[in-house]
Amino acid sequence: MSFMTRDRALALATLGLVAILAVEARDIPGPSRWQTYGSDFLPKVLLWTLGGLAVILLVRSFLAGFRTQPEVGPDLWAFVRTNPRILGLLTLFGVYVWALPQLGFRVATVGWLMLAFWLLTGFRSWRTVLICAAVAVIAPLLVYALFQYGLRLRLP
Repeated sequence: MSFMTRDRALALATLGLVAILAVEARDIPGPSRWQTYGSDFLPKVLLWTLGGLAVILLVRSFLAGFRTQPEVGPDLWAFVRTNPRILGLLTLFGVYVWALPQLGFRVATVGWLMLAFWLLTGFRSWRTVLICAAVAVIAPLLVYALFQYGLRLRLP
């Protein structure tokens, strides 16, 4: 039996995510004179709850009745082999998040949408390319106009 069962992998991944989010949540303002609990109250409650449930899952995976779970490795590799587009989109989204502050919302979003559409559709015809290009250009410009002029919020 392998050490890395499904429950243990999920619990450890969740704890890792909670740790990253807890570090990022330190910058959320706390209580003030006019706000009893502060803006950080609900995110911290959710992180503590999620972290506690992940610890319970991790402990439970070592109990006698739950040790017979299959290992996560074969399932993970089967998922990678059968769903390369999903992994490609996740990687592409990571690149988009990195490029957003460097290139700005409009350029980064148009580029990300075009690459995502190419990955999903394969651009099998010129009609598909034109429709995807129209959506990839018009949608970010509409979102930008809505935030900039309608809501008066600046996007990067």
